[in-house]
Amino acid sequence: MLSLDQIQAVFNSSAIPTALFSPSADPVFIAVNNAFLQISTRSREELLGTRLFAAFDAPGSPADDPRVALRDSIAEAIRSGTPQTMPAQHYPIRVRQPDGSEVVEERYWNAVNAPVFDAAGQLIFILHYTLDISEQVKAQEQQRTTTELYSKLIESMDDGFCIVDIRYDEDGKPVDYRFLDINPAFEAQTGLVNARGKYVRELVPGLTDTHWAELYSSVALTGKPLRLAEEPSPIGRWFNIYATRVGDPALGKVAVLFNDVTESRRTRDDLRSLANDLARENRRKTEFLATLAHELRNPLAPIRTGLDLLRLSGATPPARIHDMMERQLGQLVHLIDDLLDIARINSGKVELKRERVVLRDAIATAVETAQPQIQAAGHTLDLSIPDTPLLLHADPTRLAQVFSNLLTNAAKYTPAGGRIGVRVEHDGRSVRVAITDTGIGIPAEALSEVFEMFNQVSRNMGRAQGGLGIGLALVRGLVEMHGGAVHAESAGEGQGSSFVVELPLAGALPDAQAPQPASAGDASPGRRLKVLVADDNIDAAHTIMALLQLDGHAVDVVHDGRRALERARTGSYELAILDIGMPGLDGYEVAAALRADSACRQTYLVALTGWGSEGDRARARAAGFDAHLTKPAGSAEIKRLLAHLPANAAGR
Repeated sequence: MLSLDQIQAVFNSSAIPTALFSPSADPVFIAVNNAFLQISTRSREELLGTRLFAAFDAPGSPADDPRVALRDSIAEAIRSGTPQTMPAQHYPIRVRQPDGSEVVEERYWNAVNAPVFDAAGQLIFILHYTLDISEQVKAQEQQRTTTELYSKLIESMDDGFCIVDIRYDEDGKPVDYRFLDINPAFEAQTGLVNARGKYVRELVPGLTDTHWAELYSSVALTGKPLRLAEEPSPIGRWFNIYATRVGDPALGKVAVLFNDVTESRRTRDDLRSLANDLARENRRKTEFLATLAHELRNPLAPIRTGLDLLRLSGATPPARIHDMMERQLGQLVHLIDDLLDIARINSGKVELKRERVVLRDAIATAVETAQPQIQAAGHTLDLSIPDTPLLLHADPTRLAQVFSNLLTNAAKYTPAGGRIGVRVEHDGRSVRVAITDTGIGIPAEALSEVFEMFNQVSRNMGRAQGGLGIGLALVRGLVEMHGGAVHAESAGEGQGSSFVVELPLAGALPDAQAPQPASAGDASPGRRLKVLVADDNIDAAHTIMALLQLDGHAVDVVHDGRRALERARTGSYELAILDIGMPGLDGYEVAAALRADSACRQTYLVALTGWGSEGDRARARAAGFDAHLTKPAGSAEIKRLLAHLPANAAGR
């Protein structure tokens, strides 16, 4: 039999922490090796001859005492006579520090308790050896945490994600790839169902192209990431793609992140095609107008020269013939001017020469221009204009052109002996000029089209009044350049028409007609408003917010219709600027809901949209909007809106 010294020598040569216990329910240390002493932070003198369960007092509650499992394992080894392997255990132990103090460290161990018998089969020792697996456990826990994080991340992504490995043929050429892992967005964006574990050729029958297998193989072999923009896929969709190698290069695995851009690509292509079509159409129109103007000017020159010669020579023709020639010449000149103005407006080349203009003077000039046609048709002209000078910041020539075109239009489409009226009203901030007639009227379905280029309502009514259908288009262009708006009203065919021009006034009225001083609730420059801006275009929304904040207004911004409705109902806003084309609820739906809510009926609602026709404005008014801004709305439009905000707006 080996002596204890011999046993100790054997034990001390092992790097595995090992101890010998007496074979009893309360075993005693018989021998320990140096490795065991190192992990136990005890000396040999402290342990030898000491009872095992008294040598280590485990911190924590009795239920967590690791000595319980050790006691049971030793007892089973004695009972069965076979080695007992303990599962990994959590053993908090005391570790002695260099300064002599002790701290408790969390450690994990695997331990084996094996019975040792002598030659006669008598149980003489319990051999106990342990392996410190704390680092392994920590690594496994870190791996588990990383795996959970990875799973949650890819499952929550809107982008599609997959991990693939590549299949090669016998010549080493990449021919297919298999989806090892996918996220929910993968199926939504590709339409490939139950793809995990399957090759792409199984999922896309008839596929023979190896393009993607070759791309992914290159990533796997070189480790160089791949980025592709708007790449066509085997399933007929277009994707933005990022692919990178994962794991050991020998595994040949590639992670792929992608998002479907098929619809945005189609939309952009459609818009590009539409823009090209519109550009071609505008170019043709401009070329047509320029050519027509050139051709019309050729006969005008000799006509005018001939009239001048007749006057200078004294050979004056009969008055009616001379008046006729002058009238026809004037119409031709007017037609050419309108054609050229339309071309300039369409190309952005018209520049207004603004000055302070008295509205009455502009209307008088327009009446003088249109008077020959009005008198020739035997019409009666009624004027209702306030005596107070109404000032506008406008181009006087262009302003007179607007009203003369409307008066000429009224004279042309009113049967002989009709009545034409000009009525002016104002509210201190803006002026409203209505030019009415007792003429042929406008069908309801045509009201929104009368200002369109080359449109002539009379053609649809079996009448031929002449003209190219550009006068009203020119009126709208010039009015909008002045920051105003124009719309048509009519009770229907044969019921006459009214064309209403609205323009901002330049400043305060004289004292006799000045409005009452603004109340505390008025939207004066010193007033600070609480404003809600709703637009799914983030940059556009924040630009408007910045413009408003420069004037000291408190602004909240949201980017969808439902959020806009929620905030408007709880925010007590005085002004809400709502984009029309928002997700969830559009601007019309939000406006209608707010107008139905008693708490929000006083909020001043402004529609913000890229559509600016009279039909769009009418729809906005029907939905409950108080005003209309056409994109892009700049500083001048915003300030004009605030200047016109009534004193009884919300908060109000």
